[in-house]
Amino acid sequence: MKTLIYNFLALTLCSSCSAQNISGTYRYKSDGLSENRSNTFSKNYFKEELIGDLTSKTGNGTYSIRNNQPFLRYQEIPNQDTSRYEISTSDKSNSSSIIDLKVFDINGMPLVAIYGCRDKDNVNKPLNFVHTNNNGIGNITVYNNRLIGYFTIDCVGYHRILIPINKLMSKTVNIRAFLQSQNKYYIEPQTVQYNILKITNEKLMLSQNNATLIFEKIK
Repeated sequence: MKTLIYNFLALTLCSSCSAQNISGTYRYKSDGLSENRSNTFSKNYFKEELIGDLTSKTGNGTYSIRNNQPFLRYQEIPNQDTSRYEISTSDKSNSSSIIDLKVFDINGMPLVAIYGCRDKDNVNKPLNFVHTNNNGIGNITVYNNRLIGYFTIDCVGYHRILIPINKLMSKTVNIRAFLQSQNKYYIEPQTVQYNILKITNEKLMLSQNNATLIFEKIK
């Protein structure tokens, strides 16, 4: 619910429910939240920012207003600061894969990470996982299994590496992974819809999932 609230997008329809464009910056008001949530609108585009004590999250995209309902379409943000990996492979004759890996942070310091396989239909469902040693070194044999879709490398506070399993099967694989810390997050591509309850020169009231959201214009 909170992830959708900050999407909030004050669809601050200027001061008319029939308006087709919004301009300016709006902030979500909540006494129970310490984060600063704001959206800036220009023509048919928007940018959203959620700034907390330790992390921040941003997103952008296009919006439209139909039948008193704002629709915000979040787009994938290009050139994100994210984790990366280098891979080398050699073919094997059987259906399993032998994977050797070394995991570092973006500055080349070894990291203790978790690695293993995930479900082909649900990337959030782990199938098997093991840890690297204190030097970031790991090894695993992956057998051909129709349930496996991805090989992933994770460390708390860092961006995940996700590799399609078909790039690794029936091969001997060496992976050097460099994990980027998650000091900034990005809103995933999606479309968010609201209903407009009230608009004045100072604030906008929206509803979503039976919750009322209040935004104030700050510039």
